[in-house]
Amino acid sequence: MHVALVRQRYSAHGGAERFIERALGALSEQGVAVTVLAREWTGDPGRVIRCDPFHIGRLWRDWSFARAVCREIARRPFDFVQSHERIACCDIYRAGDGVHAQWLHNRRAIESQLPVIARTLNLPGEPFAAVFDWVLGFRKRLRIPHSLAEIGVPLSNPDTIGHEASLDPSAAGNPLPTDAAGYARIFRSAVKGDLNLAG
Repeated sequence: MHVALVRQRYSAHGGAERFIERALGALSEQGVAVTVLAREWTGDPGRVIRCDPFHIGRLWRDWSFARAVCREIARRPFDFVQSHERIACCDIYRAGDGVHAQWLHNRRAIESQLPVIARTLNLPGEPFAAVFDWVLGFRKRLRIPHSLAEIGVPLSNPDTIGHEASLDPSAAGNPLPTDAAGYARIFRSAVKGDLNLAG
């Protein structure tokens, strides 16, 4: 199996990069080849494909990077693509802690895509449960905390956070429409580590 990890700027000291380094070790133990696609990097993440097209300004920078990465992914035999950047051509987008709660919220919209991921990972059983259990187990192996509270995020101002999340331009890309109250509930669940999304 060959996995691609996407990170625009790879720095050996960043939080996402520490996640990637732990992932590289865990995956290589299972015989999985890993390639990092990045615009620039420091340190040694292993095998790297540089995607650094010409750009002017931040918006063009992000758009040109996403386009260059998707071109590389289309040209290469990756079995699985996990991205820390917003790109359309990844199998899993890691937006940060608390995303598992959002993933559960989006279940109806993403469920049809999960059998492919379950087959790729050789996971038996019902695809959603199998993939979700695999993600939780992998997260545990990487020592990523289960809740936002474990990394010091307090359960304060959930309604304000929900309102701000609903105004974020990326909210339009959510597989299921979500309003401010829904985002507040997801935030409360992520802080508590509540996978039932009771909030």
